[in-house]
Amino acid sequence: MTLECKGSDELKRAAGDLGYSTHVNVVPAESRLRLDETLLAHNGQTGSSGLGAERAVAHLVKPAFVQVADGELLYFHSEGSENPYRFKKI
Repeated sequence: MTLECKGSDELKRAAGDLGYSTHVNVVPAESRLRLDETLLAHNGQTGSSGLGAERAVAHLVKPAFVQVADGELLYFHSEGSENPYRFKKI
């Protein structure tokens, strides 16, 4: 998965051949920030899970949580998750 921040309120992602962008509202949530997202667009391709675009995006666009630690952005798919995706700035 790749993640690109566009301005202060848009995220672009790619997972497999699926690419999509979301509008993001950032809400403080204890030691993390909650990302409430609304789908803006997708490219209609299949996601890395093999799901079609509409089904994959419906599954992926839900509140996620982020925090910064040791120079990495930790991206959690759910509030209780302890196994984040780790992103480094390139």
